[in-house]
Amino acid sequence: IVAGLRKAEGPRWWPSLWPRSGTRVAVLYDSHCVLCTRSKAKLEKWRTAPLMSFLPLDSPEARSLVPDLDEKRYQGAMHVVEEGKIHSAHEGWFRLMNLAPLPLALLAWMTPSFVARPLYAWVARNRYRWFGKLCEAGTCRAHVRA
Repeated sequence: IVAGLRKAEGPRWWPSLWPRSGTRVAVLYDSHCVLCTRSKAKLEKWRTAPLMSFLPLDSPEARSLVPDLDEKRYQGAMHVVEEGKIHSAHEGWFRLMNLAPLPLALLAWMTPSFVARPLYAWVARNRYRWFGKLCEAGTCRAHVRA
């Protein structure tokens, strides 16, 4: 009620005000990571998907959006570009949850940053080992051994 009187954004958990963000975002993801490409496929099914554009990290367009990042940080996380601002790793995940279906948005709302930061870093570090790596034109280890 107070948010309505002040013409401010309502609480994150209020269903009639969801999704909160109406701005377009660019999602930069690792196109060689199985987890990343599956996550992208799920994001494309959300009703807010028209607000998202997806760019592989190894594309020139993606690199032009975040020219200042060093290579290790650039390749080690997902990045969300919203209104010219870059949100990397767990911060990018939180930004995407502004466009998420309500149950996921509630999960994000309840997840503190001090938990999300190391959890995201741990999964990102181990994503190839746990989920695998996609290869292009038979250049990955699975094809080299065959």
